[in-house]
Parts: sequence; C-alpha cells; structure tokens
Amino acid sequence: MCALLQICGSVVYCQDRETNVKFIESVIEKILGSGDFEHESDGGFVEELTAHYAKLIGFKLNINRARDSDFESLKLLTEFEIEAILDYRKQSGAILSFLEFSLIPGVDPEKLKVLQPFVTFNGDIKPGPALTPMASQTILRSSLVPQKRQGYMPVSKADYNKNPDIRYLGSPLHLYGQTTLDLGEKATLMFITEKDPGERTMDYLSWNVSINKIRIGAKVTAEKIVVGSYTARFGQGLILWNGFVMDSSWDPFDSQRREQGVNNYRASDENAAFKGVATSISWGRLTTTLVLSARMYDARVVSQGYTSLLKTGLHNTETTVKRKGTLGSNMAGININYSSNSFKVGFTATADRYSLLYAGKDSMLLQKAAKYQNYYANIGTDWRYVMGKAVVFGELATDISGSPACISGLLLRISDKTDFSALLKYSSAGYLSRLSAIDAARGGELSLKFSIKKIISGKSRVNFHTTLRGKSGKYSLKFEYEPANNIKLEIRGSKYGDKGYVRSDFKFFPRDYLTLHSRGDISFYKSAEAITCGFNIHQELIIKTPDNRLALSARCAWFDIPHWENRIYSYEREILYQFRTTALYGRGIRWYLNLKLALLNYAEIWLRYSSTTYSDRDKTGEGLEMIQGPSKGEAKIQLRIKL
Repeated sequence: MCALLQICGSVVYCQDRETNVKFIESVIEKILGSGDFEHESDGGFVEELTAHYAKLIGFKLNINRARDSDFESLKLLTEFEIEAILDYRKQSGAILSFLEFSLIPGVDPEKLKVLQPFVTFNGDIKPGPALTPMASQTILRSSLVPQKRQGYMPVSKADYNKNPDIRYLGSPLHLYGQTTLDLGEKATLMFITEKDPGERTMDYLSWNVSINKIRIGAKVTAEKIVVGSYTARFGQGLILWNGFVMDSSWDPFDSQRREQGVNNYRASDENAAFKGVATSISWGRLTTTLVLSARMYDARVVSQGYTSLLKTGLHNTETTVKRKGTLGSNMAGININYSSNSFKVGFTATADRYSLLYAGKDSMLLQKAAKYQNYYANIGTDWRYVMGKAVVFGELATDISGSPACISGLLLRISDKTDFSALLKYSSAGYLSRLSAIDAARGGELSLKFSIKKIISGKSRVNFHTTLRGKSGKYSLKFEYEPANNIKLEIRGSKYGDKGYVRSDFKFFPRDYLTLHSRGDISFYKSAEAITCGFNIHQELIIKTPDNRLALSARCAWFDIPHWENRIYSYEREILYQFRTTALYGRGIRWYLNLKLALLNYAEIWLRYSSTTYSDRDKTGEGLEMIQGPSKGEAKIQLRIKL
C-alpha cells in the first residue's frame, strides 16, 4: 500500500509539474502577445519572467493578504484593477474563491483566468506538492552551428603570428549552466556559468544570494537583501534601471513602467548586472533601498583612458580577451519611497565612477570627465497618483551638470471598453545616466496609445499607437478579433519615416492540444531611388499532449526581402528560458523544429534545430562568422532537472 501511494504521489507530482509549465507558458505568451517584442533583443526578459512565474506558482500570492505592490508582481493587472480588488476586499471582507475573485467589477476576467494558477485565497495552505518548502532547479544547455565558419578554419603559424585575430581561440560549442536553490519564500541561491562560441573555457560566472522578508522589529522588515549580481529598477528609469523595458507594448497601461526594486539577476548578459550588495527595508508604507556595486566592464583602452564600452560579452579572440575587464566601475545609490493604495512618491540618488577617464570622440563626455574628475551623479523624484479612472505618473531627474530629464504620463480609463495613455519624455542634450538602460528621448518625444474593446463582439479590440519625435513620427494600428473560442485573427500595420509594414496573423485551435498558426508580413521602404517591398510568410504547427509531457512545434517560413531597410523581425518559439528574434533579409527558406519531452518525474529535455537556406547568395555571414555555402543551421539541447 505504501509503495502504491508513493507511485501515485509521483505521478500526481509529475502531472502537476507539467501542468505548471503549461500555465507559465500561457502567461508568458499573453505578455509577449501584447507588444512588438520581435524588435527587442533582450532575451533576459523572457528568462526573467519565466523564472519569476515559476517561483510564484510554487509560492502563490495570497489574495487576501496581498498589498498593492504584491498585486503588481502579477505583472498583468493595472492600477485600476488593483484598486478595484483592494476596495472590494475592504468592503466585502475576505475573497473566498476564484469565482468570487473573477466577478469583481472593474477587473478583466480573461486576465484573472490566466493568473489563476498563481494565486490562492487561503494563506494556511502550503504550496507545492511536497511538505518541505525547499526546491532546486538545474539547467544545462548547449548549442552548435554545424556548418564550418571562417573563424574555426585552420591557419598557418606564420599567419597567426602576423594576425592573432584571424581565428577563434576555442571550440564552436556554446555551453550554459544554471543552478537555483529556493528555501521557501525566504531565500534564494543562484549560480550561472557560460562559455560562448569560440571561447576557450567557461569564462562567465554569476552568483547571488537573496533573503526576503526578515523581521527586524515590530514595524521594520528587511524586504530583500541581495548579495552578488542583482538588478535595480526604480521610478520611471531615468536614473537607475538595468533591465528590460516594455516600450513596445500596445497596451496603454504599459506606458507606465512598474518599478521592481532590487532582485536577483537571472539572465546571462554579462554586462547588465550590478555586482555587490543591495537591501530594501520597509517601515509601514515607507521603504528605503540602498545599493552598492563594484564590477569590471570590457572596454577599448588607450593610453589616455577608455574610448568605448564593449557589450557583446564575447572573449573568443586575442584582442577581446585582452579587453576583458579593463574598466572598473563603482556605484552607490539610494531610493526612498512612500506608497499607499492611490499615491506613491519616491526619491532616487546615485553616484558612480569609472576607473579610467573617457578618451573617445564624444565632446560632451570629454568635458564632463575632465570637469568632474570622472565622477557622475544623478538625483530625482518620481510619483504616481490614482484618481478614480485616471493615473498620473512621472519622474523628474538631473545629472551632475544640472542637465534635466523628465517623463510624465497619463493613463485614463475612458469607459469599460476604452483605455488611453499619453506619455511625454524629454531630456536635454547634456543629460547622462550611466546606470540606466532607458532611452531618455533627447529633444522630446510624445507617445499616445488608444485601446478600444468589443468593436465587433465581446472578443475584439482595436489598438492605436503613435510616437512623435521632432519632425518624425511612428503610427501603428492593430485589430484583434476572436470570431470563435478556437479562432484568433489579428491585423496590424505601422508607418515610421520612410519605412512601414503590414501583418496578418491567424491562429486556429481545432483541439486543446493542437494549434495552427499562419502569418504574413509585408514591409515597405522608400529610398531616394525607388520603393522596395519585402515579404515573409510562415506556417506553424504546435502539438501538446494533455499532460504537457510531450510538446512539438514546427515552422516553415518563405521570405523575399531585397533591402536591409526592409528587414522583417520574427519572434520564434525556443527552448525554455530562451528568446529568439530573427531578422530576415534576402531570399530564402527558414524552418525550425522544437521538441520537449518529460523523461522522468524530475527531468525534462528540449531539442531544437533551426536552419536558413538562401537562394540569392553562395555564402552567409561575414568576417570570422562567414560560411561558404547558402545555409546556416543551429542545434540546441537543454536539460532541466527540478527537485
């Protein structure tokens, strides 16, 4: 009997784990479907989101205990929806079931349906299939381009001595490893290591330890302490923000950036993390965060100083190895914010210094480096105020030279069917923050977004987005329609400067386990000589077994894109924790095949092969990446072990 119970428990655990993967994929796809993320190259975004929801599904958010900041961690809810939930809870008491939760006025039930696996209504229920709160995950990944590239061809000793950068130093194999240990909701330990193609060894190592919600006194809590590699994102990002930004989203409410404080760094980008210690301490509704970082960057260095930063993270030639870690960076910062259900105000200040003076060609950077002895500093304030159906938000900042920058926005729920946002960004020519990845829009930029639901039926929507910068502008329009529960249609188009594109998208779900996806893209580019057009057509098949233990996706695309300015970006399905955007250019066929298989109760394997074959050239790539032949492929394998 005990053996039978053990076997049944293992089966149930495996099925729950596979179902969890399905839920995580659903919420990630919903977020990606809200924008033009094909144009984004930050694969760490999907990696970070997947890890976030993977932890959340094991340690669910208690709806009856959650604060407004906790609801924001679900990512999909707007300020109005969060306020509606808090108001309902205040007036009606504890929410007893998901059915009651989904009927709260002012909250989109479709969002709640996607978020259902990540929330609970009983704080006494211990999450997960096991009684112990400890969980671990190990990911091992490898990829290889089977075609021989120029950088791996044999060369003579004389040629190598003459030019050491004539070939790569190591093998073409890409290797990646990640181990995460979660001690319940209280602590996380993470290690990441990677070897890029052409490198000799696993030359990248990232680690971090985080401790959460430690009571210091009756009213004081250490919300988070992170040692090692971490991210810090505050305000609207003008001062301190190292990470992905959803600027490409069609949703008006994504115009406001949701600050996330400090968190473990989970991506493999070697240049994006801060390295040191960060801590957030709360006292009631007041939270103070201190960050310290000391790390090295790759840079081009001359006798007078550094001329530019290198952000590829590659160390596969003699020159790139010599440039590794040649520029030191020290940083300190503080953020203080007060937050209530409807009002939030914050203050951020940072100071940083590079170990070498700037010696490049940018006259503004040269003047600042000389005047302030290579020190940089920023200070600013941010705010958010919810007023009924409107949200006003923004950030005002200045740097060490007094140069200003500002972001100011308005979110408006005109009706249950119509949402609107206006976002104004401005920065003077001299404004600089070296600790933020945000585009501060020098000279000014105005962005307007409309979203109108239920145009034809309950499941239809029109989105309009325009961005005006100087004399140029970008205008985008998207129409979504679901004529039936198993059919989704989408048409979108965009015009910006001399470029434009139109896309039609059709998804058909004849069965719960089967998806058929067709897409067509046409791009336009007006040059001084003529107007050129390019197109891309693809068909995709997605099959999943009911228990999600076996999943298969296959796509074939035909493209003819004569001009680089006509290039079409295509988001592709990848192995877990990976993100791929392919820029299609030229004439040819691209296809890929993904396979996921749950081998054991605790292990899953992903296999992927992709290939592009051109009909307009006899070689691909250039320099050390050049391949003699019209085709380039890539094979990937990933193993995930979760205990």
